[in-house]
Amino acid sequence: METSNAISATIEDLPESILLHILSFLPTTTAVQTSAVALKWRNLWHSIPVLHFNIRKFHSCVPDRSAAAARQLFAELISQTLLRRPRHSPLRKFRLKFDYRNYDYIRSYVNSWIRYAVSSRAVELDLTFGLYLSVKAEEDDDGETSVDYCFDFSDLINSSVKVLKLRGCKFSLPRSRAFPIKIESLTALYLFGFDFGFVSMDMDVSKLVSLCVNLEFLCIEDVSGLNNLKIVSPKLKELKLSISRQTTLWDKSVEIFAPSLQSISFIWFYMGNYVLKDVSSLIEAHVEFDSREELEDFACWSNLVSLLSGVENLTVQNMWMSRFMQMAELASDNFEEVNKMLEVQFDAESEDSQEELHGKLSVEEEVFSETFAFNNLRHLVLLTGYTEYDLLGLEAVLKACSMLESMVLEYSYETDFDDILGEEIMERPIVMHMPSLRLVKMEKYRGVKNEVYVVGLLKKYGLVLEKIVAYPAKVGEILSPPFVL
Repeated sequence: METSNAISATIEDLPESILLHILSFLPTTTAVQTSAVALKWRNLWHSIPVLHFNIRKFHSCVPDRSAAAARQLFAELISQTLLRRPRHSPLRKFRLKFDYRNYDYIRSYVNSWIRYAVSSRAVELDLTFGLYLSVKAEEDDDGETSVDYCFDFSDLINSSVKVLKLRGCKFSLPRSRAFPIKIESLTALYLFGFDFGFVSMDMDVSKLVSLCVNLEFLCIEDVSGLNNLKIVSPKLKELKLSISRQTTLWDKSVEIFAPSLQSISFIWFYMGNYVLKDVSSLIEAHVEFDSREELEDFACWSNLVSLLSGVENLTVQNMWMSRFMQMAELASDNFEEVNKMLEVQFDAESEDSQEELHGKLSVEEEVFSETFAFNNLRHLVLLTGYTEYDLLGLEAVLKACSMLESMVLEYSYETDFDDILGEEIMERPIVMHMPSLRLVKMEKYRGVKNEVYVVGLLKKYGLVLEKIVAYPAKVGEILSPPFVL
């Protein structure tokens, strides 16, 4: 009987392209150390297309060093690595996570690294600053406090950078009176964690977006100092705005002109006024706020949702009944504010109106006005609970979405508002209007009484409903597979 010889293979037998791909996932300082593995690997790190420098991982390797000493050593290590890397080596991505301090030598280091990446024709820059290695900002720094790094967008003129991610810094714009300036290469821009304090940055952010004439993706997250933001971008396809809570927001606004926009997301992005101009290409939207109990949350939600009637895919909180909760709470002493914010029309002088609205909702009202109708909506993700109050909201949204084909009910919270519903509403049967709905998915399904009741309603009124799929809630580390109800 003949036996075949076993074929042994090691990592050294892999093609160089595969090895480079593997090494690109490592911090660059670790990848450089692989040069000692074998002769074949000595210069392999020169050709890694991704450079990744993370000061926190580096500091964990030298825990006996102070934050200031680790920062200095890390800066020198980055500079030496770039000097030893051949200039002709391809560079696709440059990623930096650094504990920045506003010293001349540190600023010079960082400027030189960014210019190296740009001159090496990097396609993506991912820059994070403000990763403090010490508990106090001034620790190990002779009592001086930190000042944010200022990224100069002049470095991107005539560059190859298509994707830019900036975290925890400020920026300056290129300025020239001789000729119009454009940043033509940039197609995706991320601005994270910009704290401008009390300084309004609306003009700078708006100007930056307008300079990026080929921008297709824009994300602004956790940025303060935005009061009256205008985004004008003819080629923009996707926009994400989140975490811009204002202490006084009713005089704040955001105006968006983006005729190519296909997807928009507002996550806790509080403004007094939202204006969408020429967004005829918009097909997908996500709207979510911190709470369903505050008047300003519902006012922001209401203003936004009313502008999205043409979308085909929508992710939104179940806040349709919040209108009546706010009316019941405020009707007795704040009619003008209710009228202004929620556009509720009733006679402020009428005692009958006060009695009818205050404390209890005792009559059936039109929950959904025509301005909220979604005539094109095909897919809905509804963040909801399953109380009687929530079911009234679900009934309202289904009534407004006559063309809905699929829906995800994602359990996210329970409300305690059933006690404001009067007897007439509580005793009134829930009627689900869903003539086109074929598929329902219930996320975080627990099998409790209220959920089972909802399943029964869906089956009862689902004229063409084909399937209800439950995705069980995770129990500890156990995630059970989905099943059909």
